Amino acid sequence: MTALFKIVLSTAILGLAQAATAAPVTETRPVSGQADLCYQETLDAAAGAAPETLSTVACARALRQHSLTRNDQSIVLYNRGLIERAQGRDEAARQSFERAVALSRKVDMRNLALAQQAHKQGDYAVALQQYRLILESPYAADDVQKYRDQIERIKATAMLSLEQDAEITPAELAVSNGG
Repeated sequence: MTALFKIVLSTAILGLAQAATAAPVTETRPVSGQADLCYQETLDAAAGAAPETLSTVACARALRQHSLTRNDQSIVLYNRGLIERAQGRDEAARQSFERAVALSRKVDMRNLALAQQAHKQGDYAVALQQYRLILESPYAADDVQKYRDQIERIKATAMLSLEQDAEITPAELAVSNGG
């Protein structure tokens, strides 16, 4: 794993509890054109630019390019998701992260972003699935080993939340909602 990947992974893992925006994915071979502009917009989002100044237009244009590989499309979708999350568009961000993970053939920041977004939105089953993939992946194992305890604690919190949600019966829910 590259040092940059380790830095990006550690930044995202440490920021999971605070739902911080992770730095964008970079690959050894940069993509060109609109994908580069999308990446630059993601850097602005990671730097804390005002949400109203951010745009996903370059990302959308890049995704319409027929020259992008499957992996490049996944990176653009991940970056678009980071921008959408910075804009407060949680559901759009989650959809972008889900599509990025579906296109990716490896466990990395895309899975972590999806886990983080699902956790933030209270979908603990999806968050747990992604946390487990990250923790069990031989590809990501070297990079996450250092942060394994933190990820395990976050995973335990998600499991507890999922169990508590399962303990609420429909009748209890109706009473608590005044129904």
